[in-house]
Amino acid sequence: MSVTEAVLRVTGRKPHSGRLFHRTLKIVFIAMVLAVLPFVVRDLIPMINRPVTQIQIVGKLTHLSPAEVAAAADIPSGTRLFDVRMDTLKARVDALPWVAATVITRQWPGRIRIQIAERHAFARWDGSELIDAHGDVFDPARNTLPVSQWQALPQLAGPAGQGQHVMEIWKKLSAALANGPFALAGLREDQRGGWVGHCHSGVVLRFGRGDPEAKLRLLRDTAMPALSGKLNRIAAIDLRYTNGFAVRWLASRHDQSPVASTKAAEEKLNR
Repeated sequence: MSVTEAVLRVTGRKPHSGRLFHRTLKIVFIAMVLAVLPFVVRDLIPMINRPVTQIQIVGKLTHLSPAEVAAAADIPSGTRLFDVRMDTLKARVDALPWVAATVITRQWPGRIRIQIAERHAFARWDGSELIDAHGDVFDPARNTLPVSQWQALPQLAGPAGQGQHVMEIWKKLSAALANGPFALAGLREDQRGGWVGHCHSGVVLRFGRGDPEAKLRLLRDTAMPALSGKLNRIAAIDLRYTNGFAVRWLASRHDQSPVASTKAAEEKLNR
C-alpha cells in the first residue's frame, strides 16, 4: 500500500462524520429551544406587557376636565399596556365636542399618554351649536361655556356643510363694517344663497344672493349718507336692488320701496 493510499484510508471519512455530528447537534439544540420557548414566552410576556396604571392627560384644558377625558377613554382596570386598542381609544376621546385633535401614545411600563388640543369657539352656529376657528361645527353642552362668553360670540347660520364659507364671509363683512353704525353682530346664509346681516344696533341688512361684499359700496357710499340722522328709526335696509336700496322703518308711516339713486333716496327720506 502506498503512502497516498494510506492517507486516504485514514482521513477520507473523518470530514463527513464531523459534519454529520455538528448537524445533529444543531438539530437537537433547536428542538430544545423550541420546546422551552413557549414556557419562556409565557413567563416573559407579563413582565413586558404590564397593566395600565396611569392615564396622563396633557394639554391646556379650558372646557374639558381630566376626569371627563379619562371617562371617555374608558380603559378598564387591569387592562395591559399592549392590549389597549389605540384606534378605538382615540375615536372615543376625539368624540368629545371640545376636542380638536389628539395624540395618544403608550409609555412603558404602564402609562397611556393623551395629548389634547381644545377647540376655540369662533361663533355661535344656528342657535344652539358653535363653530370653531377652522370652520367646523360642533355641539357642546351649554354649561361648558359661560353665558357671558356665549352671548359675546357672533351669531352665524347657514346650510349644512357651509360653516367655513359663512365664517370667511363674516370675517370680511365684519372687518369692513366695524366701528360704524352697521357693525355686524351676526350673519346668515339661507338655503337659496341669500345673505342677511344683523347689526348690533338692531338693523337688519339684506344683501341678497351672490357676494355680499359687492353690496358694501352701495351701503357705505349711498345708503349711509342718505340715512344720516335717521339710523335710530330703521328696522331693515334692503340692498338687493341693482342701483339703489329700500328701507323698512320702525314707524309704519313709511312704506318699503326701492330707491334708484342717492338723490332719489334723499327725496324719499325727506318726504
